[in-house]
Amino acid sequence: MIKKRIGNKIILATIAGMLVLTGMGISESVSSAANTSDTKWEAVLDENSTQVKYTNKRRKDTNSKIYIYWSLTYGSGLSAISVGVYGCTGDSAKKYPAGRLDGDRKRFYGINGMGKYAMTNYVNELKYSYAKLGFKSLSGSGVAKGVWSPDCAGSYTVLK
Repeated sequence: MIKKRIGNKIILATIAGMLVLTGMGISESVSSAANTSDTKWEAVLDENSTQVKYTNKRRKDTNSKIYIYWSLTYGSGLSAISVGVYGCTGDSAKKYPAGRLDGDRKRFYGINGMGKYAMTNYVNELKYSYAKLGFKSLSGSGVAKGVWSPDCAGSYTVLK
């Protein structure tokens, strides 16, 4: 009886070890996205302006998509915005377009209404340590508000 118990414990320990080694054991879900905490953003946008309004930069260490939630709008009919992705290095205030890998790397995503979205970006691949967003109006004027994070941990509509 004692030999059977010891044998069962050895078998269970062996199976548990194999599950851990193959990644099939029970564990917490760990996202490949590193910086998923939300930071508030607010942009006062004028439909007739080409001026871009920027967020502060945030650390970005992975190649995951950027998360953006446009949650509130008020003003004169602001119904669509354009969002660009930029990369930054160190303490420099300089920003570099990071929406594409080729050409001038500029890319603005159009958002036609409030909601939660994910944006493809190349901040990490272009060797920038920080990400920031730039906003312009596509339709109407007013204030747009929401939150964003440099890394997206969920599944949202991917902007194209």
